[in-house]
Amino acid sequence: MNQKKLKRLTVEDVLQLGPCVKYRENDGAYTRGLFAGRESITLMDVLEMDIPPADAVWVASMIMSEPQCRMFAGVVALSVEPIFREQHPDDCRPLNACLAAINLAENPSDKTLAAAMAAAWAAAGAAAGAASWAAARASARAAAWAAALAAAWVSVGAAARAAAWDEKLLFLADVINWFNPED
Repeated sequence: MNQKKLKRLTVEDVLQLGPCVKYRENDGAYTRGLFAGRESITLMDVLEMDIPPADAVWVASMIMSEPQCRMFAGVVALSVEPIFREQHPDDCRPLNACLAAINLAENPSDKTLAAAMAAAWAAAGAAAGAASWAAARASARAAAWAAALAAAWVSVGAAARAAAWDEKLLFLADVINWFNPED
């Protein structure tokens, strides 16, 4: 992976994103410690840090481009779509929304945006839950965060949740690499 193509973040950049108190208190001492003397880091560095996966996803959702957020949200939602499909085997609306989000990330245009919006609203109606309506109305950043959080908590038990988070971080790394290919 060519790290030069990735956006670099300083401690001050991270603190300006508005992380939770643990990362800000004492003039960002905890965050500075995570940098381990480095002047700047990339998002891939964040994914390798010893921090909760939810925090790594939060940082990513704050700095990724809209297409990256759309791709991540689509891929994460796609990973849990089979759970919905078990309960509603004949309802393809959530699957169509996932694929439309991924298509929009890969091929941004007015046409793919309209298709993704229509599919998202249809999927929200299919799910008929508050979280689905919130995700349908959310920005790409909020949708990426919500999708990762929901997908990680779908599994039962701490070990399963940890494995689910690991899977989401791998998806996130793939999305970062997809938008920042090697030379």
